[in-house]
Amino acid sequence: HDLEKVSQKISDLLERVSQKEKSIDSSVLQAGKFEKGYDLLTEFLAGMHETLSGETATSPEYYIAKSLYNSQGLVNKMLKDRQPSLESLNQAASKLLAGQQDSKLKAETQGKLRKINADFSKCLSLAGTKLASYEQGLRLARKFRDKYDPLLAWLDAAERNLSAMDHDSQSTSMPDAQSIQQQIEQYKKLNKDIIQHK
Repeated sequence: HDLEKVSQKISDLLERVSQKEKSIDSSVLQAGKFEKGYDLLTEFLAGMHETLSGETATSPEYYIAKSLYNSQGLVNKMLKDRQPSLESLNQAASKLLAGQQDSKLKAETQGKLRKINADFSKCLSLAGTKLASYEQGLRLARKFRDKYDPLLAWLDAAERNLSAMDHDSQSTSMPDAQSIQQQIEQYKKLNKDIIQHK
């Protein structure tokens, strides 16, 4: 299951990048640089929105559906991990606004806050919707796999049985009535089994 290994490596890498970015964001915000914190979070949200807007259809293939679900779960975690950065930005803005005398700059800061909070909420909503969609796809893929795999195993066994019966009927040069009757019973049994699996 190479797809799962690749998915896990991507997940680990994204997690490490997310941790690093959170650490940088926190330092910038603590230094009181509202604009820099705002720009970093805006850039993160723009990338996140682009990721979430990309349409990747779910798959009936179980391992692909699982990989999509796990990847989306990681994206959602990265987004939720940024919530403290948004809260810090809001706190930094409150301090900035409290000491701000210029009404134009005040209005500009408030506008930026409204926009970034709205963008964050929109990304959270998109991420939740996408995760729910992949979760449903994973459930359906699991159901399909649970029915398909046993059916495939049964089909292989039925084909082997049929080949063996064909071989047995051809290997007897002059079959007697009893062996013919046995073959008829075997074919009937296989036929009944096939009809039950339709």
